Amino acid sequence: MPFYVRLIKGDEWDSVSSTTGEDTSFPATVLTDVLDTQGETSVWAIPALQTDNRKPNLEGREMARIVAALHLPPVDNLSEMTFRIISDFRLDRLGLKKRQSGGTSLIDTGLNASGTHWIIMTPTVREGILLAKGLTHVEPITFSRAQVMRCFSVSLAQNWISPEKVRSEVVATLNERRPFGISG
Repeated sequence: MPFYVRLIKGDEWDSVSSTTGEDTSFPATVLTDVLDTQGETSVWAIPALQTDNRKPNLEGREMARIVAALHLPPVDNLSEMTFRIISDFRLDRLGLKKRQSGGTSLIDTGLNASGTHWIIMTPTVREGILLAKGLTHVEPITFSRAQVMRCFSVSLAQNWISPEKVRSEVVATLNERRPFGISG
């Protein structure tokens, strides 16, 4: 069963659970994290290796590739990243529909074509709130800056990301930490 991951940036997620009311008191920053444009929410499918204590093991190559791919080309410093997770089973239970689509990574076009990018349909605020609450059933996974750097290094070494699509400052920092002989 696949899990779907969503990069989040807000900090009010601790105030949301499966029992949070679906009313005007729902945190707007959480909805901002969940909703994209036109009633759609972009997620990436990842096969879970095993589950352990409400947290699937998502530390394989697929997740490393996504971690690196979601950085924008102009970024000159890699930083910590946190992902919220929802299972296919939970999406079905919530009645949320999804469809496969081309990905949106600006630096890993191969990932875009891999068939792992999905859109969850969230045309109403209620569906956005249901998705946000569903994203609280599994503990989030956070990648430290050092882990993000390793993911980026793997993506460069595997040629998933071309050094030309990455700022030279990022490549220099990665080479300082662990020389790969990458130029860009």
